[in-house]
Amino acid sequence: MADGDVTGRAGRTAPLTRADLPLSGVAAFDRIAGDRGEVPWLFRFLLESPDLAYRVSHVGDFLRAGSSMPDELREMLILAMSRHLDFQLEWSYHEQMARDAGVPDEVVSALRDGAPPPLGEREQACVVLALAACDRRAGDADFDAVVRHYDTRFAVEVVVLAAFVVFMQLLVDALQVPLPDGVPALLPIGAGAPSP
Repeated sequence: MADGDVTGRAGRTAPLTRADLPLSGVAAFDRIAGDRGEVPWLFRFLLESPDLAYRVSHVGDFLRAGSSMPDELREMLILAMSRHLDFQLEWSYHEQMARDAGVPDEVVSALRDGAPPPLGEREQACVVLALAACDRRAGDADFDAVVRHYDTRFAVEVVVLAAFVVFMQLLVDALQVPLPDGVPALLPIGAGAPSP
């Protein structure tokens, strides 16, 4: 999204551009754009507090590029959680990212439709832990299953990814962030969550 492209109806805050910011905010905008190649739609709504927007973005950047989680698994988990939470904005942005990362079409379709996706035992353990974390019900067995297949660091990163997706959904809901113009709603809401 180009700096001047802020179409889409506004939520509780306006989607800000670089030109809208005071000099102190421009630095945060430029850091986000430098790290990500652009300032994503949701972060434009957070730019009322530019340093906060940067720090939130930085956590997302770590989960995207600094964690030990393979891109394909991370994107599949984001889709599973987006379906589980009926999180339209996240799904609509990440569906193509998931495909580009190698998530098979049959997994994307199953998740979108609320059906159990065809996953191996390792991936299924991650989905179970992520969805349980989203619902604040992650138990020892859920955590230990991921540790058994990967390691403790990996299990912690799955939990933090889940917390970040829930955090982003809370922001979208509280700030009433809409899908931007030109981004279709790809997730049928109310279709149900995948079975763990």
